[in-house]
Amino acid sequence: MALKAVLSTSNNPWFNLALEHYLGQTMAADDHIFYWWQNRPAVIVGCFQDAWAECQVENLMAAAVDLVRRPTGGGAVYHDLGNSNFSFWDSCRRFYANPLSDPFVKEHFAIIIDALNTFGLTAFTYGRNDLGIMKQGEQYKVSGNAFAYHHGKALHHGTLLREVDFKKMQEFLRPHRLKRRGVASHPQQVANLVDFNSRITHQNLGQKIKEIWVNQLGRLMTDNSSLAWITYGENDLPTLLAAGEEVFPYAKWTSRAWNWGERHHFAQSLDFKFSFGLFTVMAAIDDQHKIQQAVIYSDTLQLDLVQKWQQGLLGRNWQVLELLECLPQDLLTSIQQAEVAQKLKEWPERP
Repeated sequence: MALKAVLSTSNNPWFNLALEHYLGQTMAADDHIFYWWQNRPAVIVGCFQDAWAECQVENLMAAAVDLVRRPTGGGAVYHDLGNSNFSFWDSCRRFYANPLSDPFVKEHFAIIIDALNTFGLTAFTYGRNDLGIMKQGEQYKVSGNAFAYHHGKALHHGTLLREVDFKKMQEFLRPHRLKRRGVASHPQQVANLVDFNSRITHQNLGQKIKEIWVNQLGRLMTDNSSLAWITYGENDLPTLLAAGEEVFPYAKWTSRAWNWGERHHFAQSLDFKFSFGLFTVMAAIDDQHKIQQAVIYSDTLQLDLVQKWQQGLLGRNWQVLELLECLPQDLLTSIQQAEVAQKLKEWPERP
């Protein structure tokens, strides 16, 4: 077993995400990787999100802030140098429809929670993918997370709100319309870690997470705490590019086509809200109301679900019940299946 602690000295969000991918592509079967990084100001959208809908485009462009698409699911987030970002790569033997059931993910969260505890902070997991801290009886989000499974390897990455400019976050992000309807009076509260302990820095937090991670996973190793950082910077770009686009997809991930995507103007559009994500289904239909083209935008963490659902819509009728019936049941947990079944019951019968 090999443990690798990797530190990026770059603040380029495309470089850092491509490096994350490279680490996963080149790891050995028994490797475990902890990667610590941070970005200059950028809006990072999930793999299947509509970038045009998720950010305040005019504000973003006026401030020359990067729009970056990541390869994992989840919602749009704002990064700046007040964010500290972490990634864990591990080998996995099975796919978890609910990543929070993955033993490695549970261990990663425990490591982050233990690290925060050394600074006097009591954190906890909640919701689909968040870490929170209680303050005066109120719950504050301090971390969002996303997950991916790729050819026997599992990625868990997230952000820790250390000293983020929340005014800029509000200036650049646009809440999803389903979030704006019905829940506007109870928005999710966010907080910076320095609000609880001003001594927390990117450097000492990363070092503490690394130490706890090594002690947890490196039980058979000697002198665990002295595992040195492996550093990468943009001076390593030529070597990384030489590995090829499949291994280090820097060219693709810096392209406008990948980051902004194609703008669809289909006449038909419906929104669905589940505990496992928000979904906007858009389609072009023929005179018989059959779906000819379809696209689904979502902040779900389950990427295969979006792809399979979208493919299954072609040729089906543009009716709510049929759209829901096309949801691939084999990719849902039993709880999620029950939630979809309840949604089907709530809609009126077909005419």
